[in-house]
Amino acid sequence: MTAGCKHPLAGTLPLLHPCAEQNLLLRACLLTGQAATEALLEWLDTSTDPVADLAAPLTGGRLLAPLLADAVTRERVEIPPSFLTCLRAAATREERRAAEYWKLAGPVLQALEQAGIRVLALKGLALETAVYPEPGRRHSHDLDLLVAGEDRAEAARIIMQHGFRNSESGAAGDLVPGHLVHASGLPLILHTGLFLVPRYNRPLDPVWARSRSHDRDGTGIRILSPADHLHHICAHAATGGHRDTLLWVIDAWFILASSPALDWDVFLERARLTHTGLPLAATLSYLHGELQAPIPTRVLTGICRDARRAGQIDREFLLKGMTHSARVGVLDVLRATNRMSGKRDVLRWRLLPSPEFIRWESGAGARRSLAGLYLRRLGLIFRQLGRRLFSRRRYLMMRTRGKRQSRGD
Repeated sequence: MTAGCKHPLAGTLPLLHPCAEQNLLLRACLLTGQAATEALLEWLDTSTDPVADLAAPLTGGRLLAPLLADAVTRERVEIPPSFLTCLRAAATREERRAAEYWKLAGPVLQALEQAGIRVLALKGLALETAVYPEPGRRHSHDLDLLVAGEDRAEAARIIMQHGFRNSESGAAGDLVPGHLVHASGLPLILHTGLFLVPRYNRPLDPVWARSRSHDRDGTGIRILSPADHLHHICAHAATGGHRDTLLWVIDAWFILASSPALDWDVFLERARLTHTGLPLAATLSYLHGELQAPIPTRVLTGICRDARRAGQIDREFLLKGMTHSARVGVLDVLRATNRMSGKRDVLRWRLLPSPEFIRWESGAGARRSLAGLYLRRLGLIFRQLGRRLFSRRRYLMMRTRGKRQSRGD
C-alpha cells in the first residue's frame, strides 16, 4: 500500500511500523496454525535470552506476554521451560491486575451515570470490555474517559469522591486540561477530545451519536462504534511513542475480528473529516501487508487518496508523531525520504514549521509572540546540535588518546 501512495512522505511511513523482531512476536500472538508457530520459533531462534528480550523496553513485547501464553497453549509449541514460566506468570499477573482495575473503574462509571454525565470509555477499559476475548489479555495502565468540555469539572469533582485526587496537567499540546490519580497509583484522564492533535478531533457529535452501550457486571459502559474505534486506534498510533508498546496492532486486530460487519463507509468519512489520511496510510498498510488483516481494497485506495491530498500541516503533525519515539529520529526520516519534496518538508518542519503547528507544539498557555516561538525553536535546535557536536568531539579525543596510549605501551 505504501508503494502505491505517491506523496512526499511515502517513503517514511514504514518508520511507523513495528520492526522485524516485533513483527514476529505479533504474528505469533495473532495468527493461528503453522504461521503462528513459525513466527514464534523464528523469534526464539534470534533470541539468546527470551525472558530478557521480551522485557526489553524497545521490543514492546512485555505487554504481549499473556497473548503469547495463549498462543503457546493453543498451538502446542515447545519452548524453553523458563520462558513458559515467564509467560504464564505474566498472564496470571495481568488477570489480577484487570480485576483490580475494574474494582476502581466500575464505581466511577456508576457515579458518573447517576449524575447524568455523558461519558465514553476509551482505550484499555473499552477494549477489554467489548473487543478482547478476556479482560486480562489487554494491559491497561490508566483509565481514559471522554467527556464533554462543559462536563469536565463536574466529572472530576465526582471522581474525586472515589479515591482520586488532582494530578499534574498534560504535556504541551495535550487537549486534556486535567489529570487525576487514585491512591493506588492508577491515573485517570478526562479527555475532551480523542486525539492530541486538535485537527483530528472534529467533528465529535457524530461519534457520540454512533457510540454503543455495553453491560459489564451490571454497569453500563458506553464505547465508540467499531468504525470510530478502529479509526481512533489506528490514527492515534501515529501521534507518539506509545505505538512502541505494540498494543495498537493488537487492539486493531481484535476490533476487526469482533466486527466483521464494520461500517467502512463511516471509517472513510471519519478519515476524510479529521484529515487523518497520512497516519492511517501508515497503520493500515502494516495491518494489511504484514498481518493480512481483512481491510477492503477500496478502503486502502481511499486512504491513499486522502494521504496524497494531505497539506503541509498534516505532514508536520505526522513528522512530530513519527519522531516522538525512541526508535526514530530526524536523520532516520531524512534517510527514508526518497523524494526531494519530502526532504524539504522534513527540513522546513524542523526549522520553520507552520504557525499553526508551532503554536500547538508550544501549548495553549504559551505567551510568546510568533516570532519569539520561532526563535525559541531555533535556539533549542542549535543547542541540541551543539551538545551532539561536543559529545562527538569528546568521543574522538578520547579515542585518539587511547590509541596513543596503546602505541606507547
